[in-house]
Amino acid sequence: MYEAKGYAPIGYSAFTAPSQQSESGAITQGKNVGADLVVVVSPEYVASKPVVAPVVSPGGSDSAMTGHADVPVTIKWFKYGALYFVKDESGKGTPPA
Repeated sequence: MYEAKGYAPIGYSAFTAPSQQSESGAITQGKNVGADLVVVVSPEYVASKPVVAPVVSPGGSDSAMTGHADVPVTIKWFKYGALYFVKDESGKGTPPA
């Protein structure tokens, strides 16, 4: 698809994270590898994992702990990815050597 528009693939990145990620990391990586085009893949839901998070209530002015509770929380995991391309001046769809 992008080869037909004059771009050649030079690599990709993929990772799984427990929180929403911005596209800025993929764009920065694209700049680091010399990409002319970065295609960010839409996040894909992978799984949910229940965990227990301890919550502490601070005390008064002396900051002594006055309360503690374990709160169940569900963390959603997402898979992220990006594709990196360079402008192909040769028209062959291959990256420069």
